[in-house]
Amino acid sequence: MYSDQMRALRGAAAIDEMNNRTVSSKARAPQLSRHEELFAVQVRAYRLDDGMIREYKFSEVRKFRFDFAWPTKWVAVEIEGGIWNEGRHTRGAGFAADCEKYNLATIDGWRVLRYTADMVRDGSAIKQVDEMLR
Repeated sequence: MYSDQMRALRGAAAIDEMNNRTVSSKARAPQLSRHEELFAVQVRAYRLDDGMIREYKFSEVRKFRFDFAWPTKWVAVEIEGGIWNEGRHTRGAGFAADCEKYNLATIDGWRVLRYTADMVRDGSAIKQVDEMLR
């Protein structure tokens, strides 16, 4: 599994570079972080990818998406980036939008699990998701 994780991190670095090329912010697709890529490798290693959808649009009210979702089980995973460097999730408008998103998801019946990059790296995120889904 370690070599798969390293390949994912190398591949994720290329994705990060692609995402950071000059493209208008309106035309830019959702950015995939290296930690999301690592989590995706872990999902496959744990054989939890059956029924999993990435960037799942769960709301018709807003354009909210989950990083990972298992719609038939109403389970979603969000990998929160930038928590230590004043990223979008910890600044005012981004934090408020996240509150709206997670509250709407809960009202709709979703169970949303939120993880930091450290939790993905140390394996605690995938272990909890495995427990939730089995």
